[in-house]
Amino acid sequence: MQMCWAKFRKKGVNLNRKSVILSSLVVVAVAGIAFAASTNKIEAYAEKLNKADGMSMQFTAQELGGTKSAYSFEAAKPNLARIETPTMLVVSNGKEVTVLMKGLNAYYSEPFSKEAFAPVMDDKNLMIGTPFFDAKALMGLSAKSAGTVTRRGVDLDATKATVDKSSGLTGTFYTDENGMLRQAELNLGKTTTILDVSTITLTRPDASRFEFKAPKGSKQIDKAELSAGKWYTNIAEALTVAKATNKVVLIDFWFEGCVWCERLEANVFSTPEWKEKSKQFVLCKVDIMADPEQAAPYGVQGAPDTRFLNKDGKEVGKIGGYVDLQTYLGHMDAALANR
Repeated sequence: MQMCWAKFRKKGVNLNRKSVILSSLVVVAVAGIAFAASTNKIEAYAEKLNKADGMSMQFTAQELGGTKSAYSFEAAKPNLARIETPTMLVVSNGKEVTVLMKGLNAYYSEPFSKEAFAPVMDDKNLMIGTPFFDAKALMGLSAKSAGTVTRRGVDLDATKATVDKSSGLTGTFYTDENGMLRQAELNLGKTTTILDVSTITLTRPDASRFEFKAPKGSKQIDKAELSAGKWYTNIAEALTVAKATNKVVLIDFWFEGCVWCERLEANVFSTPEWKEKSKQFVLCKVDIMADPEQAAPYGVQGAPDTRFLNKDGKEVGKIGGYVDLQTYLGHMDAALANR
């Protein structure tokens, strides 16, 4: 494999690639399910949410060392929801789900289904609201009491739990005297995220909250347009689209004047075979000389360098240099199989 080596200065930024988990937590109305007696505070909280007819929650999420991001989770039985994260807004009126991709200022709509919520519900921070729709969410966790702590002058009961054994996600959940969640600390590998709930009520939001109103300047698109032959230049944006379309991200790290990058463009990316297979991917180009911050977390030292990421941001394939068309297509097939 042939590669042009790049000498560029990393600007000292710290970009953590989030491992998004719990994709099984999808919004789906559940009725008539009887709970067993709660064994811990977090299960009692989950019961309260699931038995409610409506709920509204606003909270922030902050990785240690990072900035705070605002979240909102509003819902009503049976299938009404308005869920907002830093990257998207999802609104369900019970018959139709509309997804606004904030970075693109574009939105699409599709008939109501649990799959329509998958892009937003992949965000692990939203797990604290999912019991409203999913009777099994936050139930049956390996949990134990961690005593009482005082936060902002309020006594809170702490419960430590293993949330997901396969990924290693653990958490400490803090509930008030009414059994409502006020804070949570999620630990995944070396990453710690603090969730801070500012408001939470178990009342039915006004019906107007479940009516989507297009932001000024936004455009309506077909869902297929999100990835049809388009090259993104921002990895985070490409991952957001991958979640919405359930596709693999193909990142082409390149730079101006790279001879082997030009040959990859001419001999691989320009062929009918590659263009046809690329329809199964979200495409992203990153100039490692002009934008070294995006290349830094992947350890890119030269170009061309191709990385494949599944919709959770996990690397599922790599091509370190120039390869011919058939070899490249083989790597694409392998990435799809490993997704």
